[in-house]
Amino acid sequence: MYTAPPTRRTTVIVGKESTGKSELAAALTGRSPTSTNIRGSTIACETYQTRNDVFIDTPGILFRTDTITTRTALEQLQTHDRILLVVKATHIDDDLADLLPLVAGKQGVVVVTFWDKVMASEFTQQVIGQWAQSAQVRFMPVDARHLNSRQRQQILAALQTPTKFPQHWQPISASWRIEPAPTWLEHPRWGWLLAILLLLLPAVIAVVMANGVAEVLDPLVQAGLGPLVAALSRTPLLLREILIGRYGLVTMGPLLFIWAVPTVILYALFLGGYKASGLVERITVALHPLLRPFGLSGRDLVRVIMGFGCNVPAVISTRACSSCSRQTCMSAIAFGSACSYQFGATLGVFSAANLPGLVVPYLSYLTLTTLIYTHLVAPKAARSLHNALMIEQRTFLELPRWAAI
Repeated sequence: MYTAPPTRRTTVIVGKESTGKSELAAALTGRSPTSTNIRGSTIACETYQTRNDVFIDTPGILFRTDTITTRTALEQLQTHDRILLVVKATHIDDDLADLLPLVAGKQGVVVVTFWDKVMASEFTQQVIGQWAQSAQVRFMPVDARHLNSRQRQQILAALQTPTKFPQHWQPISASWRIEPAPTWLEHPRWGWLLAILLLLLPAVIAVVMANGVAEVLDPLVQAGLGPLVAALSRTPLLLREILIGRYGLVTMGPLLFIWAVPTVILYALFLGGYKASGLVERITVALHPLLRPFGLSGRDLVRVIMGFGCNVPAVISTRACSSCSRQTCMSAIAFGSACSYQFGATLGVFSAANLPGLVVPYLSYLTLTTLIYTHLVAPKAARSLHNALMIEQRTFLELPRWAAI
């Protein structure tokens, strides 16, 4: 006799940006998260499934702005009634004040992430317990990046019998707010200069290291190609020029890979480490005031930097940018962010010419012309000093994980 499969419960995971929603969804379903340590890295709804549950991971809600991603999250919130509300322990008062009105009347539980950043004490546990008792909603403090099996089972069990979020509930203040430790990037006078140097550093190191690798491989490859070049020298003139001429496929092609590909790989690894550690976010906060006259924000700069890896995901990720500056950001990506191989090949040419120092004027020229271009194309409203082009508080730094890179 045929038995219909059990109906899966659909739960929408809702919260602000960088609260660990994707890590939580992955931990609950045994999958790998698709986001990184960049604000707004989740730009579309991702579905995570188990045998009995479907979790919809929504983009982070960014208040006081008009991003496409925020509208997408709110649409899912209106469509479904079962909610997994994710708030950050470090900014829990603000998160609850902003998010509780959005989920009032719906059913669900509250997961408090970044609990590892809060000093566990009798007081903090008492606050969580009082909230759960007065609201009649479960509050579950966890570290979403290291969710253990017991916590996973507790969250799944709580979602089987969710309770209704109260319509009008004002939680008592937790009275704690934990900000990431400041670095030299937050220095009021020269933090922006350090940020610029850090942006240049991966390209310079990649060229120098790739240059050393290529100098070792170049003579070996040329020696290995010697017999083939000699054999092809007896081919017809046109074919000989195509294959072994000055810019022939055989004589020049392998050398292009030797000089360019190591640069591409090394630069991609450095950039991946920057993004996975959260350093890119710190750099963009430091440079945010300098970008406002050009109609861009620090958030937009992250997307422009991503364009050096590939233009396509960089443009797609602008869904997390304000509509006021999104078109300018896409223009900056198209104009100034060379794709990964084009950028690597350019640096490879500098290395092959033994002029790796040209990296600095090249990137300076690219930056200057891009800023001039964005200043010309940006709407006046975006360039206005009265438009703050919202930037969130600085993110927590962490050691980059290889999976994220």
